[in-house]
Amino acid sequence: MHSLLDVLPGLRRFAKSLTGSMAEADDLVQMAVERALRQPQALGGVANLGSWMRCVMRNGWLDNRKSAWHRYRVSEESSGDVIGEDGESIVAVRSQLRAVQAAMAALAPELREALVLVAVEGLSYRDAAERLGIPVACLNSRVARARATLAEEVGLLPAKNPKGR
Repeated sequence: MHSLLDVLPGLRRFAKSLTGSMAEADDLVQMAVERALRQPQALGGVANLGSWMRCVMRNGWLDNRKSAWHRYRVSEESSGDVIGEDGESIVAVRSQLRAVQAAMAALAPELREALVLVAVEGLSYRDAAERLGIPVACLNSRVARARATLAEEVGLLPAKNPKGR
């Protein structure tokens, strides 16, 4: 069993991958450690401390993102304009978001469901495969196809040549 100190370097790397910023990553790690220390009884029953802490961090990060998005939407609705923001970049981001939403809606249901379970809900591939009642290899294939299709649809990958050249 690892101690909290043993898993901190991995937690910082994970937090950095979520946030993209070392300062935000450190804040996220601090939040997760605080939550863990406030619930010492929960730590005693955890088989894999690193995995449990990553789950706490991911949930905290998602909660923070949802809260930030809600605050942004409320301020946008009340003010009409976002002061200090570049209007072109806001339009571009909104346009790309609509393109992703449309591409997600156009995915085959089994691809969309696999991608949502892994990428949105944060389930492990094993847990998502169990929930869908399919082998993990099948889930891997569905998620990979869904990601490739989305990337192609929103212009992150060139369209496949229909003649196979």
